[in-house]
Amino acid sequence: METTTNAILDILGLVQTELESPYECLQQLRDQRPAVEFLQQSARSPAHHQPLTPPAEVELESALNDRRLARGALLAVPSISSSTAPTGLTPCADTPGWIEPPPEYAPPADSVSATSLVSSEEKRDAKQADMDPPEPQDQASDEVFDTDVVYNAVTENNEALIVDLLDQGADVNASVGELQRTALHQAAYLNNQRCLSLLLRHGAEISVEDAKGDTPLHLAAWTGHVEALATFLSHGADVDWLSGRDGYSPLWCAISAHQIDAARLLLKHGARVSLRSAASDNGLLPLHQAAITSQTAMCELLLERGARVDAPDDERNTALHYAATSGSAPTVLALLRAGADVNLKQSQGLTPAHWAAHKGHEEVLLLLLSHGALVNARGKANARPLHLAANRGHMAAVRILLEKGADWSKEAEWDGVQGTPARIARLKGHARVADLIEEYAY
Repeated sequence: METTTNAILDILGLVQTELESPYECLQQLRDQRPAVEFLQQSARSPAHHQPLTPPAEVELESALNDRRLARGALLAVPSISSSTAPTGLTPCADTPGWIEPPPEYAPPADSVSATSLVSSEEKRDAKQADMDPPEPQDQASDEVFDTDVVYNAVTENNEALIVDLLDQGADVNASVGELQRTALHQAAYLNNQRCLSLLLRHGAEISVEDAKGDTPLHLAAWTGHVEALATFLSHGADVDWLSGRDGYSPLWCAISAHQIDAARLLLKHGARVSLRSAASDNGLLPLHQAAITSQTAMCELLLERGARVDAPDDERNTALHYAATSGSAPTVLALLRAGADVNLKQSQGLTPAHWAAHKGHEEVLLLLLSHGALVNARGKANARPLHLAANRGHMAAVRILLEKGADWSKEAEWDGVQGTPARIARLKGHARVADLIEEYAY
């Protein structure tokens, strides 16, 4: 009896202290079969203990769990299913058909999340299961389809299903989701040439706009899918179609998204380099947008195709003003080599040198000055490049202007303060810049 009692105590201690190692616990219990028999018997009849046949291994594990339940601490032996084992991938990477979002300037990804897509075949199978027996063959055209079945079939690149759906009367131009995109939009976004051709043969509309006002041609330009662009243009798409909501052309989309091959193709098909974007408040031209985004090769392409280098926007800013503001020396140099006027003033009387000084772009400032920019060009309220550089505390730009002969003695009003460049710098908290200017003064 004492041996049995000690075994029981050993087991109770094991249950209390080794619950975090169920496999080890089970192994040790197998060595204490008499004690387990005693526990099973006592659970049924505490006052009477009859010798029992040693339990099978499954029963032994069950006895342990029963005892743990009695103590309020059940720990079942863990098992890891291969279907739930971690893959090490992100949720989106585990999702079939996941599409990475487009680049910075591109429109948002699809309004229908790839993680929530149900295959068109599954939808049709589920629908068929709930339907009455099928109608005769001549009634098949009366079938009602979900609006997204063709869209989803394009997403899945299921050409056979697309043909089947369209032959049975599915709407090829049905729009889907918040962005209200059609299957043709999706095919353009995915650059799926076979689906594009298939949809166009079945009457898909090239000029249909989504909620942003983008046609499939705009989407192909945004994403730089030259093959899709070529397909649309060969089917008569308007190369200069202005987005219905924001008023930008496909060429504007290609430039904004840094898609030079798409821009080249659009220009080859007659896209107008003089077409202003209604999306901008200042009436920007394609060349302005290319300069703003520091795309030297794009600027050169547009100039080769007839863009006027000094064409102004509504505020009389030229491409050179914008390139000086962005700080791209290669773009500035390309415009200067194309004959840009380095001293043209915009509506506030500011030259490209004013903008370079204001932004502190020393390399661009030196480049402009070396090409004849006036170091003391006067803008509104007598503001000169030195006033603008001092106002912003651009030490290097201030030094360049002083070395090139900038007049440190003239007063001007700029950015809410008035005075000489040194006074403006001091009022704006740029003491070192003010000291530098005063060194040149004395």
